[in-house]
Amino acid sequence: MTKLLQKATFASLFVSLTLAAALSLTACGEGATIEQGDVPQLVQHMFVLPDRITGQPYNYGAVPVTTVYLDTNETVKLWAAYSIDNMYLTSDNAEAHYISHSWTIDDETYNISPLRYSFATPGFHRGILKTVDLLGDTLQDTLNIFVNTPISIRAIAPVDGYNLFDPTPGSELDLQWELAGVDPWETARCFVFASFNVEEVWSENIGEVDCFHEAQFIGSFLTKNLFDNIAAGVKPDTSITVYWGIKASLTTSQGFIERDSSKVSRFSTRYIYTKNSRIDIPIVYEDLRKSDVHTVVTITSTQGDTLSILESTKAPVTLHAYVTAQTGIRINLRDTKKTEFRTGDITLNVQSGTQIQLDTVRFSDKIQPQVAQLAPRHNQRDTVIFYALDNGSGINPKRIFVTANADTLEHTYEEPFIKFRNTCASTCKLRISVEDNARNSNPRLYWKLEPDANSAEGPFSEMGGEP
Repeated sequence: MTKLLQKATFASLFVSLTLAAALSLTACGEGATIEQGDVPQLVQHMFVLPDRITGQPYNYGAVPVTTVYLDTNETVKLWAAYSIDNMYLTSDNAEAHYISHSWTIDDETYNISPLRYSFATPGFHRGILKTVDLLGDTLQDTLNIFVNTPISIRAIAPVDGYNLFDPTPGSELDLQWELAGVDPWETARCFVFASFNVEEVWSENIGEVDCFHEAQFIGSFLTKNLFDNIAAGVKPDTSITVYWGIKASLTTSQGFIERDSSKVSRFSTRYIYTKNSRIDIPIVYEDLRKSDVHTVVTITSTQGDTLSILESTKAPVTLHAYVTAQTGIRINLRDTKKTEFRTGDITLNVQSGTQIQLDTVRFSDKIQPQVAQLAPRHNQRDTVIFYALDNGSGINPKRIFVTANADTLEHTYEEPFIKFRNTCASTCKLRISVEDNARNSNPRLYWKLEPDANSAEGPFSEMGGEP
C-alpha cells in the first residue's frame, strides 16, 4: 500500500509541473508555443550525377533516384538535395533546415554531400542517406546501386580469314563468340551482322541469336550472290568473302543499356573449279609523301624455289599471286626506290582451292635521316651549305633547325640543300637538326664553325665528344 501511494504522489507531482510549464509558456504569448506543425516539412532527395557536374544537382534536368546502374570504376557524385513545399532549396539554404546529414556506403559513413565515389568491383551495393531535421527526426532513404561488369564480345570461330567454306547449297558453318560482363540483373540480346562489303557490315542485320549458344551460317545465305554468278559463267577462281560481326546489348528493368560489338571478321569460300589458290597481299606505306615507290614481292617455296615475283609502282595496292597447295611458303617484300621503307617477311601454308587475304602489309620508315656538309664553293663565300638525305618518307621542311651555340640561324631548304649565313663572331658549335616525315631524327652531331668561314670542321658526336 505504501508503494502504491508513493507512485500516485509522484505522478500527480509530474502532471502539476507539466501543466505549470505549459501555462507559463502560454502566458508569454502565442508566438512562444513551438509545435511540430509550425516547422516546414523537409523532404530529402537522392541524385547520382557524373563527376564533372557542379552547382545544384536539380539544374541539369536530372531527377532523384532510388536505383542506379554504374560501371566499374566510374566516378560519380552521390548528392543529397532538399525541398520544402515541392520547391528545391539551394545547398546553402538547405543547411538552415537540418542538423546533420550523412551517406553510408557498404557500412562506411561519410558526413559530406556531394560524395565522390567509385566502385572497384562489380555487384550490388546499398547506399543510405540520413538527415536529422530541426525537430530531431531522422529522414532515411535507401539507394540501390548496381555496379556492372564491363561488357565485351569477341568472335571466336570461324577464325578470321578462314577460307575453306564449302560453297554448295545447304552447307553449314558454325559461328562462335564469347560474351562477358552479363550481370544477374541484365538481359542479354545478340545480333549477327554480315555483308559481302566490309563497309556495309553494321547496316546488314541478318538476325537475332541466343547470346550463349553458337549459331550457323548455311549455304542458302550465299546462294543468290554466288550461284547466280556461277550460272553466268564466272572464272574458275571465283571465291566469295563474307564479312561478319556480332553486337550485344545488355538491358535492365530500369532501362539502363550497355552495348559492345566484335571486330569485323571475314571468311571465304573455296574456289569452284580449280585446286590452285590465290594469295591477296594488300600493301600500304606509312607516312609516304611521294608515290615514287617500286614494290617487289618475291614468293618462294620452302625449298627456296621462286614461285612468283610481283611488282608495283602504286601505293596503296593489293597484289595477287597464284600458287599450288603447299606448306612453308615465304613472302619477301622490299622497295627498290624508297629503300628505307621496310617490312617483315611472311610465312604461310596454303590449302587447295582457297583464297587467302593477308592482313595489310605496312611498309614503315624507321631509319634516321643523315646530315652532311657540302664541299665549300668559291662563289658562295658567305653561305654555308649542308644537305639532308632520307631515302624513305622524306625530309620534313618544317622540322629543320640550325643553331650556332644558343642562337637560331635563319636558313633556306632547297631539297636536299640547307643553306644559311655564317653569323659567328667567334668559334661556334653548329648544330643542324632534321626530322623525316616518319618523325625519325638525325644523329646528334655538331660542327665547329669559325667566323667568316663557309665550311665547318667536323662532325663531332654530342655523346662522345671530339674525336
